[in-house]
Amino acid sequence: MAVYLDHAATSPPAPAVLAYYCDMLAEYSFNPSSAHAAGKRARALIDESLSMLAGCLGTSPERIIVTSGGTEAINQALRGYITPRRFEPHLLVSEGEHKAVIAAAAHYTEQDAAISHIPLDREGRPDIDKVMLDADKPPTMISVIYLSNETGALTDLERIAVWRDTHCPHAVIHVDAVQAAGKIRLDFDRSGCDFLSVSGHKWGAPMGLGLLLHKQSERLRPLISGAGQQRGLRSGTENAPLLAAAAFALKRATSQLAAYEETAVSLKQSFLTRLRETKTMYTLISPASALAHIVTIAFPLMGETMARILSDEGYLVGRGAACSAGAGHKNRALKALGIPEETARQAVRISFGPDNTPEDVLGLADTIHAALDRYGMHT
Repeated sequence: MAVYLDHAATSPPAPAVLAYYCDMLAEYSFNPSSAHAAGKRARALIDESLSMLAGCLGTSPERIIVTSGGTEAINQALRGYITPRRFEPHLLVSEGEHKAVIAAAAHYTEQDAAISHIPLDREGRPDIDKVMLDADKPPTMISVIYLSNETGALTDLERIAVWRDTHCPHAVIHVDAVQAAGKIRLDFDRSGCDFLSVSGHKWGAPMGLGLLLHKQSERLRPLISGAGQQRGLRSGTENAPLLAAAAFALKRATSQLAAYEETAVSLKQSFLTRLRETKTMYTLISPASALAHIVTIAFPLMGETMARILSDEGYLVGRGAACSAGAGHKNRALKALGIPEETARQAVRISFGPDNTPEDVLGLADTIHAALDRYGMHT
C-alpha cells in the first residue's frame, strides 16, 4: 500500500469519519427544508453540526455560510463583499496567496478597481509594514493566507489586524485559512479578521464542503441565488449528512492538534536527519519558523521527475498547490520568497498526516537518495 505524504493537497477521511458519514447518509438523506418529520430531523442535524463547527472554529453558528469548498468561500468573500460607497474598492493581497485568491482578485481588475500586493519577508510571511499606502486610495479589503500551502509559513494575524486598525480602520480582512483548519487552533471571533475561509477535505472530511465565516453579512452580496437558504446568503439544498461528517471530522482533528503537531515535528526531524546521514544533497525551502506539517524541499532533479519516481516506488508527495500544479505553472509564492527558478522547479512538497510513521519518512529519504544515485546526482 502506498505511503501518503500529500496531506496539504487533501487529507483522506479516516475510517471512523467514513463510517459516521455512511450512517448519516442512511438516516438523514432528506431535504432539510421539508415540513415533514424527516425534513425536520435533517434540519436538526444541520443545526447541531453548525454548533459543533462553530465551537471548533471559535465563532457562533449564525456567522457560518456553508459552501461547496474553499474556493467558493474565498470567492464569496472577495467578490461578494460590498465596499462602502464612500470608498473606492481597493484590494490589498499578499504575494503568497493560493491561486483561488489570485483568481478571485481578478474581479477587482474587471471592475477597474485597484489591487496592491504585500511582499513576503524572509520567513515567507506577509510583511505588511512594507506596504506603501496611498492616502487618496486606501485599501478597503486585505486578504492574507494564514498557513502557506506552499511552505508552511504562518501569518501573524494580530500584526495584520493592528496594521489595519492603525492605517485603514475601515478596511475588512479576509483570511484564507483553508490549509490551517484542522492543523492549528482557530478562534475567529478573537482573530481581528472579518472573513475566514476553510475547506473540509483539508481536515479529513469528505470532499465537497467549505465554510465562510463572517462578521458583516449585511455587506455580502450572495453569488448563488435561489430559494434563499442560509438566510439568503447561499441558496441551494443543504446537505445534512455531509455537514455532519465535516463537523465530526473537525472535532476529531481539533481534539488531536497537540499530538498531530508533535508527530509532525518528529517526522520532519527524522526525515532531514536521514537525508544528512546519507549525504543526500538538498535545499530546504520551508523556513525555519514554518509549521512542521509541510516540508518544501528541492533536490538536484526536476521536482516533477522526483515526484513520479517516488510515486512509482509507493511514496505519494506533492509538487506544490495541487489545484495549480501542471505544465507551465510557476510557483508564485516561491518566486516572492526569492527562490531561484531552477530551485523552484526542483521542489517537492512533503506534507504529513497524523497517521504517518517514522518508517514512512525514513523509507522516503532512502528512496530519494536511491533515485538521485540512479541519476548520478550525488556529485
